[in-house]
Amino acid sequence: MGILGVHSNQGIYKPYFAQDESRHCASSPVDRTAKFDTVRISAQAKELAQNGDQNLPLEAFSLPGWYVDMSSDLVELDSQVGIKYSESNRARYDALSSSDKRDLAEYQDTLHKYFQEGLRQQGIESPSDYYKNIVQNQEASEELHQVVRQSISSDSRAMELMDLFNITL
Repeated sequence: MGILGVHSNQGIYKPYFAQDESRHCASSPVDRTAKFDTVRISAQAKELAQNGDQNLPLEAFSLPGWYVDMSSDLVELDSQVGIKYSESNRARYDALSSSDKRDLAEYQDTLHKYFQEGLRQQGIESPSDYYKNIVQNQEASEELHQVVRQSISSDSRAMELMDLFNITL
């Protein structure tokens, strides 16, 4: 299960056809024959909506600082407002060769895989588990950090990619 995926709150979506008719002017009648898309909601999404996870604060879905430190700055958003494109992480990423972009994606996927494995080892199975046991518990977060760090350091390809992108453990 993707703990850090997009999370939607129950009731956030309103049907398109429930429009406020006062917004339409008399010269443009409302078309009552419009067709609408059908959306399927997975059983997992329905279960998450029923488990009370929709009331978690935004910080519940944040990554630990150590995870960010183990990532390349090329995948981070620039924090400065008004930065010139030529000075941005995006420009640096765009300047990478196709091969380097694949290597960077491989490293980030590997890091995420080890992070997910560590969460499973610690019994983290829901956003609420993650929030209580990782975000709010520095000791457990550090234990997870050590598990991920050990997995990365035992993976020669991951270490090679870290060296390529100047990432340190």
